Amino acid sequence: IGGIVGGVEMQKVTFTNAVGETIELYRRPFFLSKVEGLGDVDANIHSINSPGLDGVVDVEVVMEPRYIPMEVDIIDDHKVNQRILSKVFNPKLGCGKLIYENGYVKVGISAIPEHAPKIPDTRPIVTKKATIDMMCPSPYWEDLEYTVVNQDSTPTDGTSFPLTLPTSFPTTDYDYLVVENNGDVETPVILEITGPADNVIINNETTGESINVISQIRESYKLVINTDPRNRKVDYMFAGAVNKADAYDMLNIDSDFFQLAVGVNKITIYTGSGADQGLALDRLNIKYKQLYIGV
Repeated sequence: IGGIVGGVEMQKVTFTNAVGETIELYRRPFFLSKVEGLGDVDANIHSINSPGLDGVVDVEVVMEPRYIPMEVDIIDDHKVNQRILSKVFNPKLGCGKLIYENGYVKVGISAIPEHAPKIPDTRPIVTKKATIDMMCPSPYWEDLEYTVVNQDSTPTDGTSFPLTLPTSFPTTDYDYLVVENNGDVETPVILEITGPADNVIINNETTGESINVISQIRESYKLVINTDPRNRKVDYMFAGAVNKADAYDMLNIDSDFFQLAVGVNKITIYTGSGADQGLALDRLNIKYKQLYIGV
């Protein structure tokens, strides 16, 4: 994108609403003059006092939603562009996808307008200023693309931060897959298990959690498990097909919908039972997006 222009870092926001309408806030006709809330987000800290003990114990931190206020200058064709702005930033449509980028980073977040754009009716003017306030249910910025890890390929990293980070790659020399989360917090995963396979157990050896598939996955079929607490689901489908069936009943009720801890995670997958149980790294595909507190 623009990078540094006239000593000022150029910033760009792209918003796509729930019905697929997209608008860019960058240069004319919608010049992004101000955006805040990129890094700061409030935390709700819960703690318990213990009699006779200084300070507090059992501290739990819950992040609040993120709020992103923006100011936009409408340049040219005020009536037409004002209508476009109001149509795209329609709160009644629900959450859309907001992408923020500058010369350093490009990340996304789910967001909903808190109100229709506020555009004062002032005349005569060359530009009109609009105020747009976005609320993000999840406070975390995320990669735009998934990082993909399996036995046969090095990770396809979806991050858009131009950083040099230590990376561990899965190899056939290991009896586990090395999955590295370089984000700021734990992150959910999408686990794709291809058949034929039975009595599948997937372990996150780092967190001590596991998922146990109690039903057989037939040949040419796959089971897809999404551990995102906001979008948790289990789908069973013919490989390459669009149609899928809800398959929660294929999992043991005590299964953990685990997430990736920050840093290195060791993931194993076993199939079979008794003397026939063995590693099956070739059956597993792992996808995830790294999450960030601020940009």
